[in-house]
Amino acid sequence: MKSVPPKTVNPKALATTWIVALAVVLAFEAWARAKPSPVWKREEEQLVEYQTAKLERLAGGEVLLLGDSALGNDVDAKVLARELGRPALNLALVASFTTIGDYYLLEKALASGKKPSAVVLFHTMDLWPRPLDDGFYAVVQRGTGNAGLESFARSLAYRSALAEQARAWRLTAFEEGRGLAWNPEEAPMAVAKAARAARELPLRDYIPVGATIDWAAREANWARGAMTPSSFDPKDPRGAFSVDRHVDLWLDATLDLAAAHGVPVYVGIAPTWRPKVLRAENRAFARDLMQWLEAQSEHGTRFRRLWTPTLVVDGAALGDKAEHLAPAAMEPFTRWLAARLRAVESGTDPNPPRGEFWDPIADAPVTPP
Repeated sequence: MKSVPPKTVNPKALATTWIVALAVVLAFEAWARAKPSPVWKREEEQLVEYQTAKLERLAGGEVLLLGDSALGNDVDAKVLARELGRPALNLALVASFTTIGDYYLLEKALASGKKPSAVVLFHTMDLWPRPLDDGFYAVVQRGTGNAGLESFARSLAYRSALAEQARAWRLTAFEEGRGLAWNPEEAPMAVAKAARAARELPLRDYIPVGATIDWAAREANWARGAMTPSSFDPKDPRGAFSVDRHVDLWLDATLDLAAAHGVPVYVGIAPTWRPKVLRAENRAFARDLMQWLEAQSEHGTRFRRLWTPTLVVDGAALGDKAEHLAPAAMEPFTRWLAARLRAVESGTDPNPPRGEFWDPIADAPVTPP
């Protein structure tokens, strides 16, 4: 039987293949970077640009509202300004930016030389365990026009291992909406979503909402035990409260930055669907979060809490998520928030919300079953 000699690797052919592949990628990269604009800008990137642009119009004395999508869907800055008698800016991003967005926007505001009268940090209950999404870090870079967040907070960024995400180290050809269409079947949907965001951002001062959930049906299913609300931290098998290292780091940096400029900081945790909070592990999570915030406030010297109970609402007040109020509930909640801010700022708060749970729409305590 005739033997077949083993195949050997041709180094020259292999090298040629790699060189050609590299040349193709570099050619696409040069093309992608030379394009005057992307195919589309995802809604979060548009949001960063939109919120950053507001800071160019600061006059000084504003209340700056910093937070995530709960802030964007719960608080109407115009109503708040009317109730407080001074200007207010809603600078909400999304929870995937966690607390890094708070720091960026506050530093940008202070760099303008126009000092705000107060900063309100308003976040959803489940923000704290979230790690920063590298993809959203890239969105911040593109939306702000910076080489990266390390350009304005270098030492802090390096401590957070963010500098490795610097713009120069990323290939535009691999970026969503900019380079190659790696998933061409998804492009039309992404383009339509981006176009909708561009239309609605100036109309509602935030990115579009999703479809409203049938909360009455969900509450009926919950009441008869046919559904269980999700955990605040699905990554933890026990759903236990925890704080991601970088979330803690950037929160501290934000508080230190405000203190260095003499700007008072107030913190509020957004209301959540009542059945979700009543899930046993979520109830423990909420309790531990409130205790952690109290410790972080250092008895109110680093920041003041606008309320101490966990805020809960029924489904009738909610929109597309368990943490997002419906449009009709925004104004009553914003008026309630303004009253809380006035009371805490004044130092005379004779009748603060008390107990474990409080409904801000009804402005009344909630007794758990």
